[in-house]
Amino acid sequence: MTNRIGSYAVLSCLDHFGDEKNDLLYREAIKNLFHVAINEVGALQKLRSAENVIDLHSLMYGELIFSRLKGHYARLSLQNVGCHVVEKCVNSHGRDYVFEELMESNILSRVAKDQHGNYVLQTAFKVAKEAGSPYYEEILKKLAENPASLNARFGKYIYNLISAESFLKN
Repeated sequence: MTNRIGSYAVLSCLDHFGDEKNDLLYREAIKNLFHVAINEVGALQKLRSAENVIDLHSLMYGELIFSRLKGHYARLSLQNVGCHVVEKCVNSHGRDYVFEELMESNILSRVAKDQHGNYVLQTAFKVAKEAGSPYYEEILKKLAENPASLNARFGKYIYNLISAESFLKN
């Protein structure tokens, strides 16, 4: 999955065979998921491969994925391909792994202002709010501590969200 030809071959197998026959491919994809998520060569094919594994909604594979990416969610949010992988995680049963890491991240403000990261946060806010997660308010409150730093370029989307939710300090 680290070059275009390999990515196409893996995708063909994933599309053609069932989950049981693809088990070895899934395990290898998970083992290399971080490398795949940050590697730009053949990004679209690799992204599809990684997303296929995340889309399984299998608890066993999910736990392997989320533990493999633990400690990297914030940084992956800043990457062109990685942000899509993080968004997939946010939209899966592993969302709390991402929420927890974002809360503890010392680069949360940077993620909010980033061209890719702000989409991850918008997705995280939407999912957390719909799920009634306490992380929704916690992350918004943390970002609202320094709203002026968000009121520029890509950070405006998050700034507007914080404003709309009345989390800005008066």
